[in-house]
Amino acid sequence: MKLGKLAGIAALAALLLSATSNDAEARKAKHPVRKPPVKARHAPRQPGMRDQLPNKVSGDTLTIYFTTNSWTLDPKDYQSIADFVHSHPKAGNWVTTGYCDERSTDAWNQELGQNRAKGVAKFIRTYGGKGPIQHLSQGEKDPADPAHNATAYRKNRRVVVTPGQDIVSMTLSALPVSQVYLLDATGSMSDPVYIPDAGTSTPISKWEAVSRYSFPKDATLYAFNSCQGVTPVSSLRAIRPDCSTPLWGSLEKVLEDQPGKSVVVLTDGEHNHGGGNAQQVITIAQRGRNQVSVGSVAVLGSTAESDLKALADATHGKYSFLRK
Repeated sequence: MKLGKLAGIAALAALLLSATSNDAEARKAKHPVRKPPVKARHAPRQPGMRDQLPNKVSGDTLTIYFTTNSWTLDPKDYQSIADFVHSHPKAGNWVTTGYCDERSTDAWNQELGQNRAKGVAKFIRTYGGKGPIQHLSQGEKDPADPAHNATAYRKNRRVVVTPGQDIVSMTLSALPVSQVYLLDATGSMSDPVYIPDAGTSTPISKWEAVSRYSFPKDATLYAFNSCQGVTPVSSLRAIRPDCSTPLWGSLEKVLEDQPGKSVVVLTDGEHNHGGGNAQQVITIAQRGRNQVSVGSVAVLGSTAESDLKALADATHGKYSFLRK
């Protein structure tokens, strides 16, 4: 009898245990227990690292590429800079120009490009680069690839290192070889062509940089300012920059005197003297079939930059605006 009771109790316990187990399994299925993640053996790659192109040397320039929204350099960048500096032992000055992709605001991209250029400039000096080093920012302007996709963005996040040049020669070199050059000889062209950092030599003036540039031998050169107007140039070194910037009136005169010719204008500032405007100059250039390319070696306001870009676009010329 006792064995019968014990068997009954065991059966009842088994039944209750089975029910409890089934309830637990049901709860687990409804609310599964999450296991802690397995710790990675290696740190995961940071987002955007796969979007960083390898650095490259092309001719006499080095291009350092960056990840999105970053100006951080890594060991491979240090090595690229060191190798490039050591391969140019006679370079007497350097320019680093920072660029961004088109995302974010103009103001942030300008600052981001500057930070990138400053960082590369610092390590040019660290690895033995001699002479002045000027760092510039183009922000999102002048993209290496104008497309609006990830491939283009990778190409556009960069710093270009150029040895042996200054912002004046870089600007002129970026424009088409032309038959006529109209050169700003206003007072601001007496300013330094670069901002020297610690340990650099005395800076030359922007006009001195102009006078050292190798213009085409058969080109016609003009200088302009509000004191002398527009004058043909026989000796660049004989000119002493002074006075204000009658940009539009000077362009009108040259275009009227040189119909059908390709023209480059180099300016160090915005129009601030006399009459004229961009549309009048465009009309004269189109009537005379002039191609007009524009280079600026100063920071321009958005309206002035837009007007000069419109002039170049309307006459099938090019433009180059370098910024400090």
